[in-house]
Amino acid sequence: MKKLAIASIISLTACYSPKASFTYYDNAKNLSPYSGDVKILSQIPKDKIIHFIGETSTRGFLINSDNEMIKALQRRAGNVGANAIVLKENKTEILNSFVSNLKSQPKSLSPNPIAASLSGAADAYKNKDGYITNAPKYISAVALKIE
Repeated sequence: MKKLAIASIISLTACYSPKASFTYYDNAKNLSPYSGDVKILSQIPKDKIIHFIGETSTRGFLINSDNEMIKALQRRAGNVGANAIVLKENKTEILNSFVSNLKSQPKSLSPNPIAASLSGAADAYKNKDGYITNAPKYISAVALKIE
């Protein structure tokens, strides 16, 4: 029974572990994997020689922390030879920010059909306590090799 419980936990964790995909830029496929820690940058350095390798992205749910999703991006980028990533987009933050702003608007404003549609989409992911728990998340980054 104990083995079954442990196997169930492992399989559930595997289902929710984010995996990253990768799209190469032209002529960037021949690099060796990078074995060090892939750095997370907020912008592309201007004072270094940069090789743009491609873009990596991951999808998950709110059950997945941004940190574990970014670690998946780092692993994938390192596997293709990148030693740094620059984060591009985090669509969950955009959705959460939009829903917060929408809910803070006065009720007297005439409804915007696009806003209502997005708010309805967010409502579809709420649990019984009103928290958005399993909404899709998407994070992407540019993979670089910095010399």
